[in-house]
Amino acid sequence: MLNFNEFDLVGIAQAIRAKQISAYELAQESIRRLQTLGRQFNAVFSIDEESALARATLLDQKQEKNEPLGLLHGVPLGHKDLIAVANRRMHVGSTVLENNISAVNSLVNERLENAGQVNVASLHMAEFALSPTGFNQHYGHGQNPWNPLYVSGGSSSGSGIAVALRLLFGSMGSDTGGSIRHPSAMCGVTGLKPTNGLVPADGVFPLSTSLDCVGPMAQSVRDCARLLTVVTGQVIDYESNLSLPVSGLKIGIPRSYFNENLDASVENCWTEAKATFKSLKIELVEVDVPNMQMINQSMGIVLAYEAFQLHKKWLQQFPMAYADQVRARIEFGKDLSLTVYEQAKEQRKIVQEAVQSLWFSHCDAILVPTLQIETPSIEATTKGSTAEILLNLMRVTQNTKSINYLSLPALSIPAGFTKGGLPIGMQLIGNLFAEEKLLQIGNAFQKVTKWHQQFPKIAVLNN
Repeated sequence: MLNFNEFDLVGIAQAIRAKQISAYELAQESIRRLQTLGRQFNAVFSIDEESALARATLLDQKQEKNEPLGLLHGVPLGHKDLIAVANRRMHVGSTVLENNISAVNSLVNERLENAGQVNVASLHMAEFALSPTGFNQHYGHGQNPWNPLYVSGGSSSGSGIAVALRLLFGSMGSDTGGSIRHPSAMCGVTGLKPTNGLVPADGVFPLSTSLDCVGPMAQSVRDCARLLTVVTGQVIDYESNLSLPVSGLKIGIPRSYFNENLDASVENCWTEAKATFKSLKIELVEVDVPNMQMINQSMGIVLAYEAFQLHKKWLQQFPMAYADQVRARIEFGKDLSLTVYEQAKEQRKIVQEAVQSLWFSHCDAILVPTLQIETPSIEATTKGSTAEILLNLMRVTQNTKSINYLSLPALSIPAGFTKGGLPIGMQLIGNLFAEEKLLQIGNAFQKVTKWHQQFPKIAVLNN
């Protein structure tokens, strides 16, 4: 058996093609790790052992017959429990839908299947995707793989944990205000929130249809590029230009907001990241920041209104089935009028045009910390009144939530550690549909750094 910890997604796909290992052997090992480490850190809702092994057997037979192989042939993956898989339970982290069985496949899962994935598991998530920390009152909180007393990030918590612990080689998550980027930063993996609408959301349970994005989480930028190629229908090969020169490109450094009140360790890593990009002959330029208070307020209106419209019947029928902080966040939309909501949506295009002028007329990407703070403990994010908890959570989403309202792509990459040994992520923000350029810059960073190759010691002990 090859050492799981030595391979990223693209590397293991190459090993399978070279017949260094079979899809069946990989699926067996992934299942073993999910059943042990995955359960221990609360990364998993369900493991489909029988169907995964049957699928892997079929893929091995296909390879033996020299049939064409997909980009993900034989690679064990698992996805957030709101990405529908036909005939599989999908409760979206809730008790309201605890008996829900998906009738159809999501389009994302169909494309992953066609590319040869082995879908091994349904992964932990926050209730109805409404927690930036991985909080789930019903099924337990996601636990950080570097220290289980700390949060994993959410709402795609299981995806971050599973990739960090090398239980799987990649995962699809969703992001409405940072739910791919939070767990990526906190768990030390790479995660991409694409431009709104680039990846189809058909068959993905919504939180806010105007803000929701589906995107990849994996060890490396290269892995995310391959996954993005697959889930966008292989129209663009996002891997093909990853290694183009980045010298002469410009990265914008905001003059305010994103760099305010940073924890010391985050600021240190941000300083080091800027120095690394300068060493790559990328020019750093200061850029102005739009009215973030207005942007965040408008984003909050859109999210709250759309979430409440989706949940209002269930809130009337099953109010106690929701965790207090989840119900409180949804009920922000209760008193919002259609007029206020439509104004917030109309404002969006005006703000997008302003950002085009402020940022992308001057530079190719923006660099900011993914989180302004160090990863908090589970206790710090669950104790106190609901109002106190929600106030504390605002700092977690400070640098991420506006990006969904702006529809921009954003890539979170590992960029260091706190003194306590918890990962820190940096966020590269790109222009609309500029994923190729964003991935090129992120890949250049990962070629000269090793943060994305590090993983928790416990993953070695269980190898």
